[in-house]
Amino acid sequence: MNISGKCSLVIKGDGLDKEVIEQTLGLAASRFCKKGESVSKVIGVSPFDVWSYDIETFSTIGIEDAIAELLKRLVWLLIF
Repeated sequence: MNISGKCSLVIKGDGLDKEVIEQTLGLAASRFCKKGESVSKVIGVSPFDVWSYDIETFSTIGIEDAIAELLKRLVWLLIF
């Protein structure tokens, strides 16, 4: 069986500054949309700004490993 998905860190709000978030977290957004932009035909228009960073999951990397990888990329923030 071929399983795929995403493990994501999502920040939602009004007036999000993409560059400030990326600089603070040290991660480039996988997706970013401003309030009122079309997200997809299914979801429609976003009611707020959305910044997200995704780790792809497949049959070769399970959800636990994807979560661990996401946390590993963020743990440096705790050091400072």
